[in-house]
Amino acid sequence: MVLRRRRGGCQERVSSARRGKWLPVLGVGLLLVGAVGCAVGGPRGQEAISACDAPGVAPDEIRIGLMYSDTGTSSTAFGMARAGVDARIGLANEEGGVHGRKVVYEWRDDQMSLDVSKRAVADLVENVGVSGLVTSSFLAGASASYLEDRKVPVTGLYVDSKVSVGGRKFTAVDLVATMADAWSQYIQKFHSKRVLVVVSDGLSPASSFGDYLRQALSGAGIATIGTEVYASAVGSPDQVAQRAVALNADAVIFLSDPEVSVDVMRSLRRMGAPVKVALSFWGYDGNLVQTDQAAMAGLSVMLYHAPLEAGGPAVERYKNAMARYAPYAGRVEQEIAVRAYIETDRLITALTAAGQCPTSQKVNSALDGIVNYAAGGLLRPVTVDPATGAFQQCYAFVRVNDRAAYFDIVDNQICGRAAAVR
Repeated sequence: MVLRRRRGGCQERVSSARRGKWLPVLGVGLLLVGAVGCAVGGPRGQEAISACDAPGVAPDEIRIGLMYSDTGTSSTAFGMARAGVDARIGLANEEGGVHGRKVVYEWRDDQMSLDVSKRAVADLVENVGVSGLVTSSFLAGASASYLEDRKVPVTGLYVDSKVSVGGRKFTAVDLVATMADAWSQYIQKFHSKRVLVVVSDGLSPASSFGDYLRQALSGAGIATIGTEVYASAVGSPDQVAQRAVALNADAVIFLSDPEVSVDVMRSLRRMGAPVKVALSFWGYDGNLVQTDQAAMAGLSVMLYHAPLEAGGPAVERYKNAMARYAPYAGRVEQEIAVRAYIETDRLITALTAAGQCPTSQKVNSALDGIVNYAAGGLLRPVTVDPATGAFQQCYAFVRVNDRAAYFDIVDNQICGRAAAVR
């Protein structure tokens, strides 16, 4: 058993899982406790730091976790998550950390496997003992019940189940519905009426979004004339393009890996398909555009954050952080990096608000208390339509330029309504 000083007493048992992690950090402190008995000295803030018994918290650092898809089917969409986390943590530590503690993190790759994902999350929670978890994977929802049962603070894709606006709670389903409605509004801008949907095999969340999307399109008088499930190993972009031509599709929606979108766009252009608009779930990737601009020209992408092309203080802060702490990412137009940066920011904001001793309960309360979160200006706050009371979220849409390797802002604000998709 390892003993440690605590407020109001001399000894405290440290669990075996946490003992292995923090013993080197606590060694000097334990020797001092033995030398001076139960004396508690120093400023009150330092006393609180030393006495804190919370997961992932040591006197001089606070440890969070990242679970993302680095390998496996469709992992390329999430490969830049670490860049966003590195950038935001680097910025936090540059500004003094969390109440003087340096922020560090450990990551796990779920390999796009449900079993691996569950084990990775359990390892970060039970063996590493993190203060909170950032997720960037389609499979994160597989551990939602586990994380909720253990009251682990978590941010990220497919785990957050509620958003608070004006004292009202809205679910992840509401968020998906607003996105589908915004997509249908964007398709309408091009007067398209016949949509072919391309879905990567194995992406069940994308398929679920497709169900909402079909409802939204139908409500806008737009027909979904077919769905192509694209198997990366054996799929043929020419076959998808031929189907689009045969069905006389005037719009194509990609719920697929970025590479699939690029390959199919190349085939559509070569075959002269009469497509007015192509819209992709993924593709805001400056490195990919730099490599395949000719194929990607005209491809539209929805962003839930501010387009970096719009500029402004929040964008410059992000760009500078990426340049200093994640230069390996290449061009900064990386949607997943931006998302991971934002979700890490939200967790750090909650850890800071939780005070000198950020217990799981305090951090969760802080997360719940973050209302109309805007990530310093990278996000538009979620709102309630004052006229209808409907939950709404606004999105931006960008399109790959026809002549150069960059994105043009097509519409900086299309607000989707949850009530439009039921």
